[in-house]
Amino acid sequence: MAFCFCLSFVGLSQVKHLNTHAVHDPEMIFFVMCTYMAFGFGLTFYRLRRGVRKEYRSMAKLQYGDQKIEVLTLDISHGGISFLVPNSIENEIMDVGHMEILLPDRISNKEIKLTGVLRYSTAYGLINGEEYSRIGLMFSKSNQIKEQTAKLMDSNIERILASNPTEGPKG
Repeated sequence: MAFCFCLSFVGLSQVKHLNTHAVHDPEMIFFVMCTYMAFGFGLTFYRLRRGVRKEYRSMAKLQYGDQKIEVLTLDISHGGISFLVPNSIENEIMDVGHMEILLPDRISNKEIKLTGVLRYSTAYGLINGEEYSRIGLMFSKSNQIKEQTAKLMDSNIERILASNPTEGPKG
């Protein structure tokens, strides 16, 4: 990332003029491409560091004992999921420890139940006048977790393909 960023300045130093036709100069193209690569490497590094494959925004149900609470999910990976809860019930939820979360599967219109252990809680911020916390649920080890979470993460793509089938080659 740093190398590409430095190379972009080398390319910029070789640009002879900055008018509207400079976009066709090889030096300017080199500058732009190096800048894009630097930002691309930076975003890739950030995503790998987080260990989260995709953002997963949906309403889910958190179940512990005989209580069910609707929560907004934020990120999902094969290892766990993070979600938002109001601060007023954060302590109650964190005291439980082991929970089930019911995630909606957009393709089959069913809920997938995954169990896990709460690992962390951090302040998230103000939403509609109420303070919220972000809680991380780490999934229990299971052979099916990777398959189920991959299906959930890719459900948007599958839903789009299912609603717009492509036609075969004409001939």
